[in-house]
Amino acid sequence: MLLNCPKEQRETVEENLDGLKLALGELVDARSDLMRRVNVAEQQQQLKRLDKVQRWISRVEAVEAEVNELMLRSTQETNKLCLWHCCSKKYISSYNFGEKVSEKLIEVTDLQSKGAFEVVAGFRG
Repeated sequence: MLLNCPKEQRETVEENLDGLKLALGELVDARSDLMRRVNVAEQQQQLKRLDKVQRWISRVEAVEAEVNELMLRSTQETNKLCLWHCCSKKYISSYNFGEKVSEKLIEVTDLQSKGAFEVVAGFRG
């Protein structure tokens, strides 16, 4: 069974995937930069990383794994979404995939905004 499917639906998912890939790259770069600062503080200054910094790093690692899983499924899901302007019965599953991509893009953007730490470590206690 095939249904009419707006071309915009597929394009929106693909644009969100591109945006997610770019945003994740920036987030991973921010994590790497932060980890360098943390490592310097821990090794050279004998400080302990702050719990809020560790939570942010852990959350970035978890989101990175989730996004990578979405990216592995992306080609298959977008192909299922619309072929030749028609949708298959699997439209709902692909629609849900599009929703997950949108939600993950918001989550990555939110993490980016929360990753600016002036102080990354404090005295060991």
